[in-house]
Amino acid sequence: MKKLRINMIIRKKHLIIAGLALVLAVGLYANFAIGNQVKSASKTTDNYGDTKFVSADLTASDAQKTDIVTDTEAKEATAASTDEYFAQARIDKKNSRAEATEVLQSMYSGGDLTKDEMAVVAQDAVQMTDLMEAETKIETMLKAQGFEDVLCYLSGKSANIIVKTDGLDTAQAAQIKNALLSEVDVAGENITIVEVN
Repeated sequence: MKKLRINMIIRKKHLIIAGLALVLAVGLYANFAIGNQVKSASKTTDNYGDTKFVSADLTASDAQKTDIVTDTEAKEATAASTDEYFAQARIDKKNSRAEATEVLQSMYSGGDLTKDEMAVVAQDAVQMTDLMEAETKIETMLKAQGFEDVLCYLSGKSANIIVKTDGLDTAQAAQIKNALLSEVDVAGENITIVEVN
């Protein structure tokens, strides 16, 4: 009886192994057949990145018009992506400030803070509000001075100004620095001006 049971177990294992081998063989054959079809199809198509000459009937003026359209489209796409950058940066800035405000409010209304800790939280809230107001004033001032778009990020000891421009000269950089220093006291080495075009 025991020998019969062992034979049945071995037969089941053999059947399972044979079935798996059959599935593997079918899979390999399908892979081989599909691979050959892909190879034969790729011989008739162009490779990605290849340059093709489309028409020889372009005159020199037509080629210039095509280049102008391409340059204009590229400039419009760059301007749109720059505008999207500033819009997204404003949203991110607003969200991070809202989160910081929420944290301060939850700490302040938590109820388990000592008087000294509550004073520190209140001081942090005042400092954050002052920085937000200064950022807004600096951005508004620089826009009024002719910069198309500006973002200002202030922390306790540093300032980052992001300006939409085709290139800053030294006078414009000094103008940005003066507008910044009229609102906050930051060391010159902690001021960063980033150009975005």
